[in-house]
Amino acid sequence: MNGYAMIRAVGKTLVSLLQEEMTLVDDNEVALTSPAELDGQTHPRVTLFLYRVSKNGHLQNAERPATGDVQPRQPLTVDLHYFLTAHPRSSRNTPMTVTEEQHTVLGEAMQVFHDHGTLSGSRLKEALEGGKEIHITMADESTEELTNIWSTFEDHPFRVSVSYEVGPVEIASTDSESLQRVVETEQSTGLGNTEDADE
Repeated sequence: MNGYAMIRAVGKTLVSLLQEEMTLVDDNEVALTSPAELDGQTHPRVTLFLYRVSKNGHLQNAERPATGDVQPRQPLTVDLHYFLTAHPRSSRNTPMTVTEEQHTVLGEAMQVFHDHGTLSGSRLKEALEGGKEIHITMADESTEELTNIWSTFEDHPFRVSVSYEVGPVEIASTDSESLQRVVETEQSTGLGNTEDADE
């Protein structure tokens, strides 16, 4: 398993989940991209944008079993933070219709993540296959934080978005550490007893 491919595999897994479970959008309308990358030529209805990676403190220090004289180096365990956004199919509709459409699509995407909050088995794609389950949790980001993220998408109108945390994701190390065995030795105290010698 290539540890460096884990982040990509999570993105593929989330997109696949939305494509398989959502009924309001076609497969090609779900994209793993930033809203700022939309060029007007493609019209995804749902985008997932990885905007932050944080260290998972709970599993980062978990011990790994040693094999012989070699101790595998701890994997880097992280949580991935995604921005889920719904986009209108066409701007030719009335503003109210566009808004209602976005809200409906966003609601279904959130429903899918809520109903499939734990992913395992065949749901896991690419480098995640055969590995540990991952969890999708709606993050409690403030309106200010969400607005700050969206402000980085210059010249793009604000769309209602939801933040999700996905993990734990283990990025395996290619390094290992040699174990040094501790050998106890008993030091000799010499022959005889010092008290007997004084007598």
